[in-house]
Amino acid sequence: MTLILTLLACFQASDRVLDIMELQGDPVAGDALYQSHCSSCHGADALGGSGPDLVDEMSHSTERFLDWTLYGKSSDMPAFDEVLEDQEIADIYAYMETLVEE
Repeated sequence: MTLILTLLACFQASDRVLDIMELQGDPVAGDALYQSHCSSCHGADALGGSGPDLVDEMSHSTERFLDWTLYGKSSDMPAFDEVLEDQEIADIYAYMETLVEE
């Protein structure tokens, strides 16, 4: 039963990630959201702190980055699926893209 629930969660995650990928993110709104929800672990410039360098993490696939944001990554990275709306996650991603471009 646990395996079935895990597989269902994966399919739901993929659908939600794909939905977020279709949204147009606002990097200005994303900056404010990033500073509020992410900078305490990843640093104000996203180059790392107690959490990893997110500019480097952006080199992975968009889907993987969004999945980690939604559902966490290990016990150190909390899930934000019930904290942030899909548009807010798209905004944070749009902001992160501006950091990679610098």
